[in-house]
Amino acid sequence: LNNGEPLNATEKRNAMAGEMCKLIRDVAKEDFFTKNIKTANRRYQHYEIAAKFLLLERTAQSGGGAYADLKKRFLDDLVIKNKQMSTADSSGLMKRVADQLKIVSKVFHEKDPLLSKQAYPPLYYIFIKRIASEYGDTQLYTKIRTFLEQFHVKRTKNLDLPEDERDSTLIEFGRLMQQGTNDLNSLRERVTVLTRYFLLENPDVLIKDKKRAFTDEERLAIWILGGKKCARCDVELSIDDMHADHHIQWSNGGGTTLSNGRCLCQSCNTSLATVTK
Repeated sequence: LNNGEPLNATEKRNAMAGEMCKLIRDVAKEDFFTKNIKTANRRYQHYEIAAKFLLLERTAQSGGGAYADLKKRFLDDLVIKNKQMSTADSSGLMKRVADQLKIVSKVFHEKDPLLSKQAYPPLYYIFIKRIASEYGDTQLYTKIRTFLEQFHVKRTKNLDLPEDERDSTLIEFGRLMQQGTNDLNSLRERVTVLTRYFLLENPDVLIKDKKRAFTDEERLAIWILGGKKCARCDVELSIDDMHADHHIQWSNGGGTTLSNGRCLCQSCNTSLATVTK
């Protein structure tokens, strides 16, 4: 059946069966795999990437942080330990990955050359998740896309320079992309490099306020300062009916401050949220 070739690690893992195997196959059906990834699903290459996404989210879900060791034994362990999963557990983990892939997909094009190698999807998954969770800008995903393209060019040009003029950080990044790409420390170091260069080239992105919700005292102040009316439709509001909204959206880096707060009615706030999505 396999033309005499030994089964690879992903094919063996797929044969283990169980709920996690089903989940891996479900994740591999997401648009990110069918539209964005350039490599075909030959010998279950997409399943390998999907398993890594699931391990990253399972690790984060259990309080282990944003990084995980993505080597074979840890992926096998993920499947073996999760052969039995409750419906709530399975659907919750699937939602975490699917939601993150919707964000990641905003950066990439159809059959994207930036996703032509197995080592890139997990790296970019972690990097984009970090930037999107910590920083805000109305053009954030366009800026990430531009940065990744320019970073590739920068690395290529760096190799053409005389050895004593090369950027040593970029050289180390290239080495890590060739060796031990699934190693936890390697992933952390590469994401750190990407983040550092991204912020240097995009100093205008805003750091998201760690406090998203207004306090009761702040809500009262916003209501009074807003003349107890909706800032959009001018309808009079009680404090209980008022929605304290970020004028510059929190997702775009707007601060949870009185100067960025405004008084809205439910209808206007809901319509703005729909437009933002």
